[in-house]
Amino acid sequence: MAITNLKNVEVTRLNRSGYGFGVKEQNESNGKTYTTYWTVWAKEDAGLQVGDLVNVSGFLSTKVGDPKQGNDGVERRYVEHSLNSPRIERVGSAPQQAQQPVSAPNTATQPQWDTQGANGPQTGVQTGSWATAGNFDDPTPF
Repeated sequence: MAITNLKNVEVTRLNRSGYGFGVKEQNESNGKTYTTYWTVWAKEDAGLQVGDLVNVSGFLSTKVGDPKQGNDGVERRYVEHSLNSPRIERVGSAPQQAQQPVSAPNTATQPQWDTQGANGPQTGVQTGSWATAGNFDDPTPF
């Protein structure tokens, strides 16, 4: 399973349970900005607000989503990215006007592979030494 690191991504939505949230990653190439959306599945409430900036590291899972109609009327399929068993580091807070929680309908349950690993239940969101280490560039994030 691949480990993915996202740096300085913005929290864009929270699900009703408080355990899952969406982030937006933006990259530039040849003067054009590209946006990728990720869903992060945590086992505990991370205490985040929409607009917060975070660094997230976790196990990557992807799937082809249901078809959606684009702005030009053409039906497209997109790859949906998720991070499971994440380590979360807050690097910036939401602006005051954006701190009201925004919930998306909880239409998906937490992936089963996130709740039971080969060695039993996973611990979910990591706190403590991760937050105090301050080195998100560690080549071995887990």
